[in-house]
Amino acid sequence: PNTAPFKAFKLKKASAQIVASQLQNFWNSRFPGESLAQNQFRVTFDVANNIVFVQASPADLKDVEELLK
Repeated sequence: PNTAPFKAFKLKKASAQIVASQLQNFWNSRFPGESLAQNQFRVTFDVANNIVFVQASPADLKDVEELLK
């Protein structure tokens, strides 16, 4: 089971759907030899409330928070 922490990011201006896609693409390209099964980074979104949900390591969550400021 995946036990990585998750966090919700309420966006003020950007589209949650677009940001979620960009985050997933960025993280997938950070370590090119790593399979998606090994990657502990997961992203989804809620269009109605403009929220991006990220499940990742604590360090990656901090990186995401800095990117989304």
